[in-house]
Amino acid sequence: MKSNFLSAAAALFLAASTAMAIAYNSDTATERKIEYKNGPVITGPVNVYFVFYGNWTKDTSESTHTILMDFVDHISQSQWFNTFQYFTNGNGNGIKGPIKSFAGVIDSFSQHQDSNSTDYHLAGRDEYLMIIKDAAAKTNHLGETIDSHGIYLVFTSEEVTIDGFCTEWCGYNSWTDQFLFAIIGHPKQCPEACVPPLNREVSPNGNIYADAMVTTLAHEFIDLLTDPLGDGYRVVGSEKGEIGDLCIPPIASAAEWWGQEGVYLNKTDSGAYYNIVLGENGQYKHLIQSLWSPKESKCVMASSKE
Repeated sequence: MKSNFLSAAAALFLAASTAMAIAYNSDTATERKIEYKNGPVITGPVNVYFVFYGNWTKDTSESTHTILMDFVDHISQSQWFNTFQYFTNGNGNGIKGPIKSFAGVIDSFSQHQDSNSTDYHLAGRDEYLMIIKDAAAKTNHLGETIDSHGIYLVFTSEEVTIDGFCTEWCGYNSWTDQFLFAIIGHPKQCPEACVPPLNREVSPNGNIYADAMVTTLAHEFIDLLTDPLGDGYRVVGSEKGEIGDLCIPPIASAAEWWGQEGVYLNKTDSGAYYNIVLGENGQYKHLIQSLWSPKESKCVMASSKE
């Protein structure tokens, strides 16, 4: 349920690579096999709700919102997303989407209104849930009630610190009896840990931290869709391992992580790496991890729609 980046595998692409601060957070599986625990997977349409928590008035804020929401609106139309169709539930129905941005709201430190301090800290799950529930209750932007078929995403601004962020994870996802959710911290706090090593100097859409959030979000989507309640698809031999973990280091190689260079992994004129192109006119390029294919038993960046 937690994602992070490791620089060791990226040495194939970088002349020099610095060891990252975050260690891989899942138990390392002895073999790359998956098992289905007979729980639900998300087979139908998914509405995604965005909560941007903190100070989102900076020059790059609008760009960040647009990049993230456009990714959500178009990822389920991609060949990358087609691989999800092979993760079927007990009735044989696969994950097909679509995923769509339904609504979004900016929350300017609602959990810190009683504080005169600039120490904007979130201690854990209870506060994440309060942010989501408050946003739904106090505005009309997220609907009148919680959407039990939706996914709620909380993105924090650079001022907000979070227990575990940067030291244990870059993105975290979980569930309640009402909804699924994920929280993604601002990678400016720890680019050595939460920005992909290939794109720390430049990024494909000119917004390093928003682009890094997309990379983390892709990982969270893998886990949320294939293992929403902890009893879906899991890694054999790993108590904590989810499907997104199979195609990142240390289990996966660099070529598996981002896809084969020159085939999927390409560079912009500015030198930023990307491996998928999305948007109405292909205007957004992203770097996201590959996805384990149950059909091919390997990490892939694309599958044909069946």
